[in-house]
Order: sequence, then structure tokens, then C-alpha cells
Amino acid sequence: MRQRRCAPLAKELATSPRIVCNPLYPQSGLVEFRLLDIVKKAAIENLAEAFTAVMNPKTVGLIVAEEIAAADLIGPAEVFARATIASSNQSEARESRCYRVMTIGINAEPCVTECGIVIRPHVDLEDAPPLDTVFVCSSGCHGEKLSRRLIKWLKQRAPNTRRIAALGRGIYALAATRL
Repeated sequence: MRQRRCAPLAKELATSPRIVCNPLYPQSGLVEFRLLDIVKKAAIENLAEAFTAVMNPKTVGLIVAEEIAAADLIGPAEVFARATIASSNQSEARESRCYRVMTIGINAEPCVTECGIVIRPHVDLEDAPPLDTVFVCSSGCHGEKLSRRLIKWLKQRAPNTRRIAALGRGIYALAATRL
């Protein structure tokens, strides 16, 4: 073990069995470079395993409508779908998803993107489960009736939704809610 002369209490600190020193910051005043012995590595691994075991993926809803830009749907879907947390168990490497991504249609009908790709929503607005995050993707949202329906739904969901965001022309529907 390597000792440094850092503080007047160096001898007292050097004899303490619970010294933790970050070798990247030796100027911190702690004397010995030792492995972390206050919190054992096994305890950290058990904590990570427990967190992974009880973690329920948060649900992200992507609102889709006619003439949506495909990139405004696929981009956020890919980002949230790829977010994972690794298990620290060395014998069995596992990853748990942090988010469950679902498409939500203003109605139950399939939507056609600007480039002609047909999107069939998982659910419509009425059947949507509780959501952690809502993305109002860019959409033409043709028709005043559909726009009013989406605005009313967003206002109802806002108090129980952690994040509401808009992409592209979806900002117009979100702005109309005055959230």
C-alpha cells in the first residue's frame, strides 16, 4: 500500500481500517489507497440484482396519426426500446428493458406515414394504459374532431404522466392543450 503525506492527521487516518481513497484524487486528504471495504462488492451486486428483479419497465406511448413522419416515430421508439439495465450477476449476464414502447392511435384505424408506410397502433386513445411518457409525433391530424379528441385526451392524461413531449408538427396539438 502506498501512503501520501496529505494532512496533519495522516498517522491517524493511515491506521483506520475504514479509509476509502480515490486514486484519481489523492489530494482529497485520505491517506491510503485501499479497496472499498465499507460497502462490500457483493452488497453492491445484490442491490443491482434486486433493482433489476423488481424493476417494471415504464411505458412510453407514441401518438400516431395520418401523415406522420416515419422518422419522428421510429427515432424515439428505437431510443427507448434500447434502454436497458444490466444485471451484475457474473454467472448469468442479463439485461432488463427500462421502457415498454407502444403506439397509440387517435382512433383504431391504421395510419399511413408521409412516405407510405402503414402503422397499425397497438391501442387507441381510449384503451391506452397509464403512461410514464407520451410523445405526440408529427402528424397532420386532419379534421377538427380528431384534433379536439387528442387535445382532450392529453389534458386528461397530463396530471398522471411524468413527461409529455412533441416532435415536429405534434407541437401544435401539444400547444393547444396549454400545458
